[in-house]
Amino acid sequence: MFNLANFGWPKRIGLSMTVFRSAISDNLADRTPDKGAWAFDVRPAMDSLDLSFTPDRPHAGAVFAYANKSAKLTLTDKTTIMPRTFSCSAHLAGAPLTGLGRSNACRWQIPTGATGKLLTIDATVDYGGSRVDFGTWKFRVG
Repeated sequence: MFNLANFGWPKRIGLSMTVFRSAISDNLADRTPDKGAWAFDVRPAMDSLDLSFTPDRPHAGAVFAYANKSAKLTLTDKTTIMPRTFSCSAHLAGAPLTGLGRSNACRWQIPTGATGKLLTIDATVDYGGSRVDFGTWKFRVG
């Protein structure tokens, strides 16, 4: 395992191997591949997700949603991108809360009797063939 930060976050890695039998001075070695190196593209993995919501805090009887285009996905090479695909689920006092619009759209109508209840939101991101759940955002409904 290598820490790619030690190598300046390369986008591509070349690998070759030499095996020595006995002492190096005996010149009994085998190199693979015979010429060049195997090349591998390096794809950074997902590291963290930053979401902003609007309004800043949910209010009973109002719509609560992630702030459009606020999603920032940080990769292990420290680049930040806007995720192309992510979804959210919400629970109000432990019970699932149905979203507004398309499925998992990160937008909910907070019930009028929800004041003081705990709203939890889980976000999942798909990137580079992987899917990661980024934990839970917690809010007390005002």
